[in-house]
Amino acid sequence: MLQALDFSLQEPRRVVIAGEAGSAVGRALLRAVHSVFQPNKVVLGTAGAVDPFTRTLPAENGPVAYVCTGTSCQAPTRDAKALTRMLR
Repeated sequence: MLQALDFSLQEPRRVVIAGEAGSAVGRALLRAVHSVFQPNKVVLGTAGAVDPFTRTLPAENGPVAYVCTGTSCQAPTRDAKALTRMLR
């Protein structure tokens, strides 16, 4: 219950993987996202049941990761090590 309370008190950080998550780069990005413990982190793609804002984030010549809070996102990256640094 404390985790649910914590989640409701802070704006969650969303990590959006735009593009083909099943590719080698996409899998490396997903591994990097899940390697950093952050209780209020939500990992999304850009297809399926996601909010309209998430659908607007483009893949740029292959999979990229966006780290967002609300509707503000950092510059996208396809480098797994850079993504890990962004999440810390």
